[in-house]
Amino acid sequence: MALSSEGAHIMLVGEICNRNAVVVAADADLVTAAQLMRAQHVGFLVVTENGAERSTPLGVLTDRDIVVEVVSKGVDPLQLK
Repeated sequence: MALSSEGAHIMLVGEICNRNAVVVAADADLVTAAQLMRAQHVGFLVVTENGAERSTPLGVLTDRDIVVEVVSKGVDPLQLK
């Protein structure tokens, strides 16, 4: 823990962040991604080109992304890739 300028203990993000990121390949279908989120009990996935943990991240996919961009528009996720 760090100390603020007033001497109070403050918690840093790095002290509580989850260091076990769950990755998914950029070419995975949305249903597979959603199932991975469910199985791993996470709300986001790190997207990499090939789905390997040591690959450079391309971005993140959140459960909110799926809801806003797919479910709320009435799009069938089984028809998307």
